[in-house]
Amino acid sequence: MINVSFANNFIFSIKLFIKCISYSLITPIFFVLFAVLNCCKAATLLPMEKSEVIIDPSQDNPLEHPPQPPVVSCTETNVQIKVLRRPKSHGVSTPSSNLKIQNSIPNKYKKNMYIQDLPSSIHIVLSDAPVSLFKPGKVEFSADFLKILKKIHPFITSSLAIHVHSDALGSSPTHNKQLSQKRAQWIATQFKKMGLPLKKISIIKGHGSQFLKDKKHPLSLKNRRVFLKILK
Repeated sequence: MINVSFANNFIFSIKLFIKCISYSLITPIFFVLFAVLNCCKAATLLPMEKSEVIIDPSQDNPLEHPPQPPVVSCTETNVQIKVLRRPKSHGVSTPSSNLKIQNSIPNKYKKNMYIQDLPSSIHIVLSDAPVSLFKPGKVEFSADFLKILKKIHPFITSSLAIHVHSDALGSSPTHNKQLSQKRAQWIATQFKKMGLPLKKISIIKGHGSQFLKDKKHPLSLKNRRVFLKILK
C-alpha cells in the first residue's frame, strides 16, 4: 500500500510540474505574438486623408440671402479650414451698376449717398447731409435732389420701390408720416415726368419718424432720408 500511494503521489507531482511549466511559457509567447501583430498592423495603415471646411463669407445681404452653414466633409480626424475672402469695398461693391451710378453723380452729392449692389437689386439711400436735399416742412425736394434723381433714372430697368423717412421735428408722428407719404408721391411723379411708367413703381411709402436711423438724436439730419430699391 505504501509503494502504490507513493507512486500515485509522484505521478501527480510530475503532471502538476509539467502544467506549471506550460503555463509559464504560454503567457510570454502570447504577449510576443500580440506585439508582433500590432507592429504589422501599424506598418500597413494608409495615411489619413485631410477633409476641408469651406467658409464662404460672400453673402451681400443677410436679409435676402441668409448665410448657409459651412459644408464639412470629415473622413478622418484632420480638418483643414479655408476662408474665401471677399474683395474689399469702400461704400461701393465690385464694379457694376452701382459703380456706374456713383460715377454719374456729381462729387458734391456723393457723401449724401450710400449705394449697395445686391444680386437681385440695387439699394440707394439719399440723406439730408452734408448737402441739404429736403425742404423742412415742404413736400418738394431741392433742385439738387432732382438732379440726383435724373442721374438715377436711366438705371431703373425693372421696377422701383420708394421709401421716405423723416426726423421727429414735426408736430406729431401722424403729421410726419403724412408729409413723408406726400414726398414719396412727389418722387414718383418726378420719375413719371422723366418717362418712367408708373406701373414700374411697385411701392410708394412714407414712414415718417417711425424708423429713426439716429434714435439718440431724433432731430438729426441722418433721419431724413430716401430709400430707393431698384430691382434688376
